[in-house]
Amino acid sequence: MKRSFFVFGLVILPLLLFSQKKKFLFFDENWQVVSLAELSTYSCDCYVDEREKFVGPFKCYHIASESLVKFYNFQNDVLHGLIKEYYLDGKEKLVAEYFLGEPVHEWKEYDQEGNLILHRTFDENSRLVKDYFQESNPYDDKMNFSAKAEEAPIYTSQCMLLKMEAQRYACSDEALFNYFSKPPLPPTYLNNPNFAGKTFVVKLKYKINKKGIVDESELLESSGDIFLDELALAHVLNMVPFEAAKEYGNPIAIWQEADIVFKF
Repeated sequence: MKRSFFVFGLVILPLLLFSQKKKFLFFDENWQVVSLAELSTYSCDCYVDEREKFVGPFKCYHIASESLVKFYNFQNDVLHGLIKEYYLDGKEKLVAEYFLGEPVHEWKEYDQEGNLILHRTFDENSRLVKDYFQESNPYDDKMNFSAKAEEAPIYTSQCMLLKMEAQRYACSDEALFNYFSKPPLPPTYLNNPNFAGKTFVVKLKYKINKKGIVDESELLESSGDIFLDELALAHVLNMVPFEAAKEYGNPIAIWQEADIVFKF
């Protein structure tokens, strides 16, 4: 029996490893994803499966000090297992455990001096059963890490999800760039000599809500033409859904910036 199990492991383990690939992510000081390593404050290495879902260990380092600041475990894109966070001097900041995206067992947080500042216990159903810093339980049901509003997201994903079978974006910065640089051009402007050969850029920001849908857009810098500004704001609202940004495995709303480029 032991030999059979050993042979099974030799066959299955390589297949599991082969189905995963290592991925590197970079974040700025506010834990926003950046595409260039030289602009980043943190670097993270992790593993994804063939569907680009996070699996296994997820480690983040402060680049300048090379300090480990986050250590998570994922299963099918949600937190699962032990998670830890550290201050730059190596002291523990957070120690907790997750089961398939929900907190279980103990959750402890420490300040920079090593003092315990938060201590909670969850049952197997992720219900808060004891808060050691509260005389009474202020929570009606589940308490999860998304309640930590001050904590930056673990990661944000710009992968687009399927809207219709024949319409979706690739999971890449290039796909987003192509969309932003090819907005619809107003027909009445095409034969206008005041626009011929010119390029207009609208700087804006847009909000991806918890469902991954772009539902708001705001102008940051005008192109100088009011109609083009409005057209750019409408252009991002017509994007197909994203995969929502996540904080400790839970969907959150997030704002992103974009340059919409009109070339005549």
